[in-house]
Amino acid sequence: MENIQIINSKGKKYIFTIYPFEEKNDICDNVSLEGQSVVFISECYETEGKNSHNVLYAVCTNDLSKVVSICDWTALSEKKANSLGVLLIDSNMIEAELIAELLESNLFSSIEKIPVINSEELHFLQGNENYFEKVKAENKMQVVKDKIKEFFNMKNVNFLFGSGTSSPAIPVMKGLLKAIRESELTDKEKEVFEQIAEVKKDNIEEILGTLYSQKAYLEGIGTFGSEEMDLCKGLIEKIESVIYDKLTPALLPDQIAETSEKVLDHYKSLYSKVTNRNKDLSRINVFTTNNDLFNETALDSLNIHYINGFSGGLKKYFNPAFFNYSFSKRMDTSLEKFEPVNNMVYLYKIHGSVNWIEDSSNANSYFNIRELTEIESDYNGKAMIYPTPLKQNKSLGSPYVDLFREFQHKLLEPNSVLFVIGYSFNDEHINDIIYRSLVTNSSLILCIVNQLDVTQPICKVKDNRIFRLWGVSEDRNTHYHYFDYFVNELVPDFELETRQQQHGVEQLVKIINDSKKEKNEGR
Repeated sequence: MENIQIINSKGKKYIFTIYPFEEKNDICDNVSLEGQSVVFISECYETEGKNSHNVLYAVCTNDLSKVVSICDWTALSEKKANSLGVLLIDSNMIEAELIAELLESNLFSSIEKIPVINSEELHFLQGNENYFEKVKAENKMQVVKDKIKEFFNMKNVNFLFGSGTSSPAIPVMKGLLKAIRESELTDKEKEVFEQIAEVKKDNIEEILGTLYSQKAYLEGIGTFGSEEMDLCKGLIEKIESVIYDKLTPALLPDQIAETSEKVLDHYKSLYSKVTNRNKDLSRINVFTTNNDLFNETALDSLNIHYINGFSGGLKKYFNPAFFNYSFSKRMDTSLEKFEPVNNMVYLYKIHGSVNWIEDSSNANSYFNIRELTEIESDYNGKAMIYPTPLKQNKSLGSPYVDLFREFQHKLLEPNSVLFVIGYSFNDEHINDIIYRSLVTNSSLILCIVNQLDVTQPICKVKDNRIFRLWGVSEDRNTHYHYFDYFVNELVPDFELETRQQQHGVEQLVKIINDSKKEKNEGR
């Protein structure tokens, strides 16, 4: 079981979670642990609801000064080190004493990028300042709810969903990487994969992009059927197959799991709330890097109309012109008078989808991307899992470019807010659009619901239009920045508010009528 310890050092409060290790080599394989304690620096991340550590540096010592003197902190910061750990081996010092001594050293003196914070609090920043101090709030959560509600009443509401919104039903980046590394890769494929992964910092999309670029280059110089080409194509297929296998079971009717049901309920709850905004406001725009079908499944189950860029009859093809369309209902049969449909969403899958394929059979379509109505349990090599800009194919590049253009266009509209949920700002292409939009559109509000790596540039921007929300409850059962909490506790229920308002009006009318009746009877 995890053990939570609170340690006070130099007037600061530090929260430590002590994790058990079944084997000594759970930390490192090549270090002798005999008679020593181990201090290790790692990248801590969460996958499938559990914390995991990617060890970046480990040293065996009982002299903590050695840790400070021999460690390359700059290199560790660049590798996203965010976790300090201690494993006691044959030591008489208690854990608290050892950790306190470590903190008393100069370990963190030159590492501004790795601050230690108390995560067992509700954090709400405007720019880089504590918003609660600005408003002198007593009920912090109510302040957050009021501010979120204020954002939802803006003219244009946009969402950017990352992998965190579909977790744990869908593995996050680290989970997919682990699955790829554990798949049936040949020794040569493993070697090539790790070489690219090291350069691209384990970003799957960039790894695939590099492989597709290599494939395009080999095709361009006429290198067909070579060992290098076969290696490249085989590695692409195996990576995409693993990703496909991890994405599709979550929503296949005969394989749906309890975790998928819970995640799907969160999406349903969100859409049932946000689609009941004031009809005079613009419809909701949802941009997602996820390739799964949770959004579509939730919207279909709620009978909510959505436009995702595809249209047609038996076969639906991509056409970005459809993003300019809207669903309306005729108000008067005798007049050309229409009113926009309330329950409608614009959905932009900017990294593709498991049910997109290339199909050039329709001669009347300018785009060769078709949406399948059903997904299959087996990967067939046709699914557009990651249409990256490095794919040197006109038809594949077209939806990618069009979708990102729509993303930029929406963020440039006046009186707009972008809620970023489950996204960690690791995609430079997406980040650039957000940064440019902040520069260009002075009325854009950015609300980040996530505990970001403090090394991310967005965390250092002193802009009062940028809000960041995260935190963990004291019992550690509630994460304020998780998708479920945001949906169920922070998103205003507009339909409920409307019913309450109507009920209030009805009660007022009743009171007035009763008063009139009593007055008349008194006469």
